[in-house]
Amino acid sequence: HPRDLTDAQLRGIAATGGVVGLNFHSPFVVRKRAATLADVVRQAQHLLRVAGEVHVAIGADFEGGVRPARGLEDASHFPDLARALLGAGVSEAAVRRVFSENALRVLCRSGK
Repeated sequence: HPRDLTDAQLRGIAATGGVVGLNFHSPFVVRKRAATLADVVRQAQHLLRVAGEVHVAIGADFEGGVRPARGLEDASHFPDLARALLGAGVSEAAVRRVFSENALRVLCRSGK
């Protein structure tokens, strides 16, 4: 999708200490069909591999006209995503970072 970040952009964001959002909007995850939870897991694995586990956060994009991946229709499915990530070999520490720690680190920076 034209809004997707390139691997070079992912590495650049990581180099500045930033985070990238794991998006659930089906057209941003896959082309020509409805995305699934498994597709989002593959997207997460790519982001984690390229940007690193301290630079990926949930970026669900639930607001306004979003067609979320099947199995991730709302935040009540976050535990399913966590289990799927763990099942795909993502460490517990990385899952914790993706779900909270990375976004908090960036959002709560003191500017020092």
